[in-house]
Amino acid sequence: MAGPEGGGSEPFLEEEIKLQVPNPGVLVALAGDLSCRGQGEWLDRSYQDRYLDHPEWRLLKRRLALRLRRVTGAGAWLEIKGGGQEENGIWQRPEWRQEAGAGMPACVADLPDGPVRRGLLGFLTDEDPLRELFTCEMRRRVLSVLLEEGARVKVSLDQGVVRAGAVEIGMVEVELEWRAGSREAMRALAADLMARYGLLPAKGSRFHAGLALLAPDPALMARF
Repeated sequence: MAGPEGGGSEPFLEEEIKLQVPNPGVLVALAGDLSCRGQGEWLDRSYQDRYLDHPEWRLLKRRLALRLRRVTGAGAWLEIKGGGQEENGIWQRPEWRQEAGAGMPACVADLPDGPVRRGLLGFLTDEDPLRELFTCEMRRRVLSVLLEEGARVKVSLDQGVVRAGAVEIGMVEVELEWRAGSREAMRALAADLMARYGLLPAKGSRFHAGLALLAPDPALMARF
């Protein structure tokens, strides 16, 4: 599979289940529960995502989302996520990633060379501007969990806000990302957490939540 519009390298296929946490108070108990199956200790990090697009929504029109992620103490990178599809409860989408430069890019030419920039040049030019849409500021706890028959899942507990100008919405989520082995084991883990901790299937991604704050043309939102 080529990069966006044929301009980048091979993507990574992200496979995950996102769950909403109606009661943030259960996160402590949930973390303790999963620690028993964890490989190592929980890793605590804070990060900020800044989502970007062309002023005429040229990425969204192609079912693409561009973000700049900066993780405290762990560097920064650029990512393009493609519009995906759900298969038996697991959301699958292609992702291209590269290291980010310093500062906030104002146009495509400000991006370092890599699969993200080359992908954008498949339908944009160096002179095309990029505008910030909204930001996500999150505290994340990450643990690699070993399941039945050698299945391995990365579990992330996320708590923070999605902000567009003066408008914001709180987000508390559990993200299960497949790493190896049986995908059915990951589905079973999701079902178990929903039953015991009152978690709910996520209605959409943080990208969807940010777009809802901006209220663009509904036809555009439906594309992603």
